[in-house]
Amino acid sequence: MCRAPITLGRSSEWDVRELDWFSKHSYNLTMRNVSVWHPQHALRTIICCIFFIDQYPVDIGEQVSDDLSLRKMFCEYTAGTCLVNLARGEDNIEQQLQYYLQLRKHVLAFDELLQGKLKKLPENASTDLLKKLESLMAYDCEAACHLKAWEGIGEIVLKAKICKSMPLYLVMADCILSCRAPTPSE
Repeated sequence: MCRAPITLGRSSEWDVRELDWFSKHSYNLTMRNVSVWHPQHALRTIICCIFFIDQYPVDIGEQVSDDLSLRKMFCEYTAGTCLVNLARGEDNIEQQLQYYLQLRKHVLAFDELLQGKLKKLPENASTDLLKKLESLMAYDCEAACHLKAWEGIGEIVLKAKICKSMPLYLVMADCILSCRAPTPSE
């Protein structure tokens, strides 16, 4: 295990043991309380976990790296679900759009991590992660519609192919229709 300190900011040094402690505890704390906390609080702690995971050395080792990427995928998924919850409940349109914008970044991060790991995972793990991606793709489509990012809808639909889910396409179609996407003649 690498014990060299990692410098964050100006004066703070963290070694891998500290990163392990903070990333695991912020993750576990969030997972234990996500159903009872306000989504904003769960989002804050899960983003802390993502931050700590991102501070690990690149050459940490394959096993540790695989564990971290799975934990980070779960964090990205949780952040996405918190953000869609916050966006749907927000009355302030500008704040709602900011939540949707953040949501799209977490969906992209989850998808990128999944694409790098999908072939290495056992079937039951890949099935679970693809179900999570399915939910995130629906949220991403919703976010793109609210943000009027019409050019991104086609890409979302194409990416959704990996989920092999007709209900996902129905949800995305409903999002597009309810947001009154422009027609080709507009």
